[in-house]
Amino acid sequence: MVVGPEDVGKTTLCRTLLNWAVRAGRLPVFVDLDVNQNLISLPGTISSVVVERTALVEEGFNIDSQIAYHYGYKTPAENPTLYKRLMTVLKEAINLRCESIHSSLIGGVIINTTSWIKDEGFRSLIHAAIEFDVSVILVLDQERLRVELKRDLPEDIQVVSLPKSGGV
Repeated sequence: MVVGPEDVGKTTLCRTLLNWAVRAGRLPVFVDLDVNQNLISLPGTISSVVVERTALVEEGFNIDSQIAYHYGYKTPAENPTLYKRLMTVLKEAINLRCESIHSSLIGGVIINTTSWIKDEGFRSLIHAAIEFDVSVILVLDQERLRVELKRDLPEDIQVVSLPKSGGV
C-alpha cells in the first residue's frame, strides 16, 4: 500500500511497481482507492484491475477487466461509512476474481491511496491496511504519518518511509 500527502508520486510509484511485476511474469492486482484522481476509472470511484501488460505512456493499463464502485465524493470524509463499506465490497470482489486466476501467477496487490491523510482520511488508511491484509506500507515524504501508522497498526505490518521521487 502506498500512502502520502498530495503530489509526492504515489501513483507513479504504483505504476512502476506494477510494470516491474508484469515484466517478471506476474499478474499484479492494482487497487486505486483515490476517489479524487482515480487512475483506473472515473473520479468518485474506487476500483481495481488485474494488470496483464505494462502500462503504455498514452493509454495506461488495459482496463477491460476492471472492477469499479461508485462512491460519489472527493474525499473519504464526506461519507466515511460508505467509503469503508465499498473497500470491503471491493476486496471481496478481488478475492473472487483472483480465485479464477492460477495462484502462482498472482503478483500481489498494489494499493494506491488518497492524499487525504488526516482525521477520517487517516482512519480510512488504517481500515484499508487491515481490510486488504497489507504486509508493507510505503510512506512517501511524510515521517509523521509513518510514525502514526506504525503506532496504530499491528506489528506484523512493515511501514517503510521513502523520499518523494525526484521531479515531483
